[in-house]
Amino acid sequence: MLLVDSADTNALESTLTLAGIDGFTTNPTLIARSAGADHLSVTAYEQQLKRILDVLSADNLPKNRRREVMLQPVGDGSDILRVAQDSATRLDGHAWRLWIKLLPEWTSLELIEPLKNLGIATLVTAVYTPLQAELAYAAGADSIAVYVGRLQQAEPNWQKRLEAIAYVSQRTSAATSRKLSRSADD
Repeated sequence: MLLVDSADTNALESTLTLAGIDGFTTNPTLIARSAGADHLSVTAYEQQLKRILDVLSADNLPKNRRREVMLQPVGDGSDILRVAQDSATRLDGHAWRLWIKLLPEWTSLELIEPLKNLGIATLVTAVYTPLQAELAYAAGADSIAVYVGRLQQAEPNWQKRLEAIAYVSQRTSAATSRKLSRSADD
């Protein structure tokens, strides 16, 4: 999957029409920068996010294949669920699969089930330990993301740590595949 990492609406409009671009990902820092700020309140963040989602709903984007959009809402759990629901509603009828990015913290991980119930995929981001990966998958996360640059700065044995995280991810994927094939056989 090839994603553009941006919150700049002009950049998104021009790059999302290119062949091979599967969608985009963004985060609170990029969204604040796109609004010309270092930090945004929850309300200002949501307004900027709506502008970005309006670009995704535009008629000039190809609708012949599903695209991915990964958003990281800010605020408390109820803010995150509200933004996720609003984003899903705004994207309804368009060929976008919504992912919500969550931090590997208890208050975020407990949102995975309600997000799944809304049909929203989840990515636990900023995972730096095998335990965080285990907890993310145990909570039902669809995927995890490791920031290798930050891991390299924080961990002298970063490669071993990354291998351990990858092992957790592979083991979880294999278990999920076996579970899905068993339920398909039933």
